Amino acid sequence: MSETRKISVRKVLQTLLTLVMTVACIMAMVSAASIADSETVKDVAIHIQNNKKYHVVEEDQIRTLAIENKYADIAHTPMAKLDIHAMEQTIMADPWVEYAQVYIDNERVLHLYVTERVPVARVFQEDSKSFYLDSTMSIMPLSDKILYYTTVVTNVPPLSMDS
Repeated sequence: MSETRKISVRKVLQTLLTLVMTVACIMAMVSAASIADSETVKDVAIHIQNNKKYHVVEEDQIRTLAIENKYADIAHTPMAKLDIHAMEQTIMADPWVEYAQVYIDNERVLHLYVTERVPVARVFQEDSKSFYLDSTMSIMPLSDKILYYTTVVTNVPPLSMDS
């Protein structure tokens, strides 16, 4: 005996309505994403963290490193074209920067968080060269801006690549 299935008009309308709503939602999300990508940054906020009173890394220096050297005009560059990772890498290339994080929030503000290295020793080599070391043994050059008072190590042989 063969069974015939009745096609319910209600189920067909529900399926059709669900399909139309799904397509409309996807189109709205794609449209919103393309509009957001074409918008530009409203403001730039630079935050420098340092536990000491000395500030070797300044806001102007970070602005120049991350923004002005990379982009001609950040106010007119769409957010989708900003290379946030390249900005972080450029800031991290500074020997006085320990950590950098760059992101854009929902208010279209570009945030640059920078943690400055803190010297734990000033090293004077036998060949009269001098530099600072931080707690991770990273070498930092002397700064023209400040004289950082810390532990002094003298008569260190010149550094070389051997063990």
